[in-house]
Amino acid sequence: MNQTKMSKNNTLCIAEWQSFGTDDIQEVIADKSEKKAQKIFSELQNFANQKGNFDDREGNHIFLTPYRNNRLKARNFVGLIQTKSGFCLEILPKTFCTAKNSDGFAIKNCVCSSQKSTHPLTPSATNLTFGEGEQEKAPPLAGGVGEGYGASQNGVDCHANKQNDSTKSQQCQVCQAKQILLNMLRTLRTSPFKQSHISNLKIHRFPLLEVFAIMFLDEVERLIKRGIKSDYVVREENRTFLKGKLLFGENLKRNFAHKERFFSASDEFIADIAPNRLIVSTILFLSAQGFSPRTSGRISQARFIFADIRPSKSIDKDFALCPSSRHYKDYELLLAWCKIFLRRKSFMPYQGGDKAFALLFDMNKLFESFVAWHLKRASGGKYVISTQESRKYLLEVGGARKFQIKPDIVCRKSDNGGNNVVFIADTKWKILESSESNNYGIAQGDLYQMFAYLAKYECENGFLIYPQIGEIGASEIEDTKAPQDFTHKHFTYKAKSNLPNQNPHKLQILLFNLRNPSEAANEILAQINAKSL
Repeated sequence: MNQTKMSKNNTLCIAEWQSFGTDDIQEVIADKSEKKAQKIFSELQNFANQKGNFDDREGNHIFLTPYRNNRLKARNFVGLIQTKSGFCLEILPKTFCTAKNSDGFAIKNCVCSSQKSTHPLTPSATNLTFGEGEQEKAPPLAGGVGEGYGASQNGVDCHANKQNDSTKSQQCQVCQAKQILLNMLRTLRTSPFKQSHISNLKIHRFPLLEVFAIMFLDEVERLIKRGIKSDYVVREENRTFLKGKLLFGENLKRNFAHKERFFSASDEFIADIAPNRLIVSTILFLSAQGFSPRTSGRISQARFIFADIRPSKSIDKDFALCPSSRHYKDYELLLAWCKIFLRRKSFMPYQGGDKAFALLFDMNKLFESFVAWHLKRASGGKYVISTQESRKYLLEVGGARKFQIKPDIVCRKSDNGGNNVVFIADTKWKILESSESNNYGIAQGDLYQMFAYLAKYECENGFLIYPQIGEIGASEIEDTKAPQDFTHKHFTYKAKSNLPNQNPHKLQILLFNLRNPSEAANEILAQINAKSL
């Protein structure tokens, strides 16, 4: 991995499906060098051109694809790609419509320039809410390094107004998209994001790589407060005194002419163990990145505390040596972060890990996880919410089941053994159109799929859930406006099944409010509770 220091002007923010070229990169780099911009773009092209080992579908073209006029275009994966030269491309969710096209943001980075910048080391007095009712502050390390940040992105404080504390506040599109992405990452089940206590920071003002570094450092500081683990390790050394067990063969070989020495093996209770070595290696990796002064200071303090522990000489070997006992439970999240940074373990496999560092997420899966998480939270235990359930098949041919169906979300009552399906939902990360002439952009196949789910599960109620992007029908849509009932009340399809003794299926198309997901989830469950579909 490249060790070049990154400046705060070394990041380009784009939206999914947005294209970019050398001119966009040149605009955001500090020295505006065309030659440097061309080199960075070439590195990103090399990343995009990496092929899969066995299947072309595994290549990096699923993340970035060549586009017209010597440009590259992002697809439906969000996250970051850092090149060997240290330049970082951030791909954010497209959380806003544009009036005439779907190219993405009209801006390249945060432009909340109407607010005054605060000093990079000034603690913030407010919290960023990552889920209602969860305002826990990360415990600061000695000296206050764990306190909130007042740093700005690209020299600008997007939130000088302390009343602006949510995605509803006066943020630019980039800040809002990044905050929504972080909210979604928090709902992933098998990831270190789920347990990260990041509600104390206006963290979306930072480049994504620094955001992830801050999450890692928070866990490091928690470990330090609880105590760095030590363990007994067998150490073989050629000593001037006898300690432990004398290794006769090795001693004879090494000390034939040095009778005053003893080559022996002894059990040492030390902190230089595999998990700690991996943490040190991750700290060293992050120290080579040009983060804000406050984050860099936290990294330096962590390096000082772990100074007596060597970095890992063999990453894979040390991961294999990491114990999984309860004694090391405090290390679980930290080691997950270490895998991301040291093994380049992205949540989507990519090719050419030696050419770039990438951390990418499928927006379809992120949106599904986001909706399901808030439905579970809103249900309060009254319902059992399952995702990607694979119990049913569409057909049975000669006793063999064919065409397995996997609805995104299945909701059952929890008080009857989980047999009664209350509703089925499918999530679609797609921006609906404001024009009724094309059925608002709803795919016919999606409706067929939902009615197949409802028929096989003998379920009356179904939801096809799309994201509420910006405000459909608001002033930013200049050419056409969606009907008022589409924006607020949504609309419902009803169809009768040909199967006997089945009630008509009711399929509701609705928009899920990304800025107030709890309200959106409560709305769905309220309709189920009131049987108002």
